[in-house]
Amino acid sequence: MPLIDRRLVMIAALLVPIAWPVTSLAQTATGSAAPELAASNTIGHAAAKGLTLKVINGVAGLAVFSTGTGSLVAGGVLAAAVAASSFTVFVANDYIWDRFFPNTNLAANNQSFNAVWSVGRNTAKFLTFKPAVVAVDWSVIYLYTGSLASTLTMGPAYSILSPLTFYANNVAWDWYDWWSTPATAAGK
Repeated sequence: MPLIDRRLVMIAALLVPIAWPVTSLAQTATGSAAPELAASNTIGHAAAKGLTLKVINGVAGLAVFSTGTGSLVAGGVLAAAVAASSFTVFVANDYIWDRFFPNTNLAANNQSFNAVWSVGRNTAKFLTFKPAVVAVDWSVIYLYTGSLASTLTMGPAYSILSPLTFYANNVAWDWYDWWSTPATAAGK
């Protein structure tokens, strides 16, 4: 089997388990007080957030991987492979967080935007996201390059950039959710 075919098979083998649908039972609020509104907790919402993150990360990945491989084309292919594999990790992680610890810092709840709360919640999300995404990203880099030295050079360089893009993306989405959730969204 040619090297490129083995790489594609290995990338697909990594994507299947992390792309498995994440489902859970909805929980209802108890008591007589009106429930706090929460931002959308759908797979679609998590995917939209993941898409904006992957666009930002794609540019960073292209720079790191083109430098590391010495080729703009190889760097682009590697950036696309890393973005595709880490997208599924992000969406699954974000969906689970939004499902079990929803964002309730919304204008519809008569609250001002709380950036400290947003950063704190996103720090917790990042701590569950980072180990999984590093394992996937570095595996894809190794499978593509076949070189441990390349993996141990490009992997950390790419991993250093990802917290900055993660926080910028997620806090921006928290602000958007705060701003865009109307008081009539109580049925969500």
